[in-house]
Amino acid sequence: MNHIFASLFATAAISLALPNVLHAADPANPNAKCLGLRKERILKRFDANNNGVLDPEEKAAAQKARAERRQKLLDRFDGNGDGVLDDTERQAAKAGRGRKHNLQK
Repeated sequence: MNHIFASLFATAAISLALPNVLHAADPANPNAKCLGLRKERILKRFDANNNGVLDPEEKAAAQKARAERRQKLLDRFDGNGDGVLDDTERQAAKAGRGRKHNLQK
């Protein structure tokens, strides 16, 4: 019985996630280009063996860099020191880091 429930749950999860994955890969999706460029930048920076895939060690290095970047943002913009950016702090962080990740049309 548990196996059936697990199978149904997995099928439902895939069914819900698939449209989002397809939408992200759709060239008509305005975020598709940004997602592709982000993936390209990550591979360029962390794919040490240039095989086009992040191996476990490379993925760990990328995750460590992301955590360090997040901590720097918190250190800089978390005014009340609660470890979370509230709406005001988030707006200040967006303004402070610029919008360099937005694509020119």
